[in-house]
Amino acid sequence: MKQIVLMIIISIFMESAFSNEAVEVMRGYIYRKGTQEQDLMYVQKEIRQQFDKAESISHQYYGADNELEAFETVKLENGVIDLYETAINGLNFEGSLQIKENSIKLMRVQDGKFKEREIRIKENLIVGPMLPSFVEQNADDLMAGEKVVFYLPFFDGMTLIPMVLEAKDSRDNGESNTFTIEMKLKSRLLSLFIDTIDMVLDKNTGKIVEIHGPTILPDPVNSSSREFVDANIYYEYGGI
Repeated sequence: MKQIVLMIIISIFMESAFSNEAVEVMRGYIYRKGTQEQDLMYVQKEIRQQFDKAESISHQYYGADNELEAFETVKLENGVIDLYETAINGLNFEGSLQIKENSIKLMRVQDGKFKEREIRIKENLIVGPMLPSFVEQNADDLMAGEKVVFYLPFFDGMTLIPMVLEAKDSRDNGESNTFTIEMKLKSRLLSLFIDTIDMVLDKNTGKIVEIHGPTILPDPVNSSSREFVDANIYYEYGGI
C-alpha cells in the first residue's frame, strides 16, 4: 500500500497547480465476465481538472470496500503528454512516463525493484486516461472502416507497443445505436497471447459505452496473480 500512497501524494501535488475544480466526468462499473454482472470487481472514475493550456486526467479504480486500489494520471500541456503516473496496489507496481525533449523516459518500480529507460518518441502516443477521448475523436473514421494505430506504454517490457483500433464488423445494418470496434496488438504474433478487447461505441457521440475483454487490474480474489481477468465494463457520463 505504501507505493500507491506515495504516487497519490505526487498526483495530488501535481493537481494542486490547477486552480479549477476537479470534476468527475465518467464512471465505469467493472464486472467479472460470466457472472451476469453480479461480481462487481472495481468502480472506475475519470476525474478531469483544467487550467489555462494545461489539463489533468485521472482514472481511479476503487474496490468493493471503496478503497482506492489503482490509478493512472496524465498531465497534458497544450494537448501533449508532460507526465504520466500509474500505480496498482495489488501488483506492488508503480510506473511513470515523462517526455524529455525528443525522448521518453520510462520508470518502473515492481516489488521494490527500480528500472528506467529512455526511448524514442512515437506518433499517436496514448496513455490510459487519454484513450476514451482518442477513440471518440477517431469514431467517424473507425465507423467508416478505417484502422487507427497508436502506441501504449508497456512497463513490463519498458517499451511502447503498437496497438490497432478497427471495426469488429463492417456489415453495420444501421439499426443499432451502437457500433463495436476491436483494440488489439498490431503484432499478429503477440496477439496470439493477449485477447482482443471489444469496445462498444455510441454512434451519435463516439463515446465508449461498454468494454469486454481482459483487464490489467488484478483479480480481487487473488491480487498476487499476474493473470489477466476477463471483464465486462459499463460506462456512464456527465457530472457525477
